[in-house]
Amino acid sequence: MVVVAGARRVGVLAKVPGLPSTSRRSGPACLVALVTVLLLTSAAPARAQQPHYDWEWLQRQGPMFTPFQIPPDILNREHLEKAKVQIDGYVEGDACTTTEVWLLIDREGVTRETRIKESARDRDMDRLALAYANIYRFSPALRDGDPVPAWIAVPITIGADECPPGPEGGPKPHPAHR
Repeated sequence: MVVVAGARRVGVLAKVPGLPSTSRRSGPACLVALVTVLLLTSAAPARAQQPHYDWEWLQRQGPMFTPFQIPPDILNREHLEKAKVQIDGYVEGDACTTTEVWLLIDREGVTRETRIKESARDRDMDRLALAYANIYRFSPALRDGDPVPAWIAVPITIGADECPPGPEGGPKPHPAHR
């Protein structure tokens, strides 16, 4: 397609399939067709519009599914192991509890909020789990290569590395619940 522009007219010379020669078109209809063709051919392929989340909005909404391709990764495992030894000292005997905690991780990988997802049915153990959860430091979650805030759920076991199964197959109950 060749565009011919003059002082008063815009014309398009186009080889139309099925016609023996080049046809010449001009006038307002031609201009509309030209603009349409240019817009359609110059537009970049549309990327799916991703929702924009900031951590303050996610905090107000509460724990929810937040899309990402690469999950946050724990960066301070050694510090967490030292803190777990101290926290495990609060548990009597061989008892242990598991609390599942929601963590809101911002674009920098900082834990902005913690909430109980599944309680250990012991207020003190849940508080210890929340305090421990605030120690976590992460790499941010990534979506399309960009850091995004995200809610993630983390099980936190206090008292042992793994809770032996209790009578119903679940974790062994804390002494206060026996």
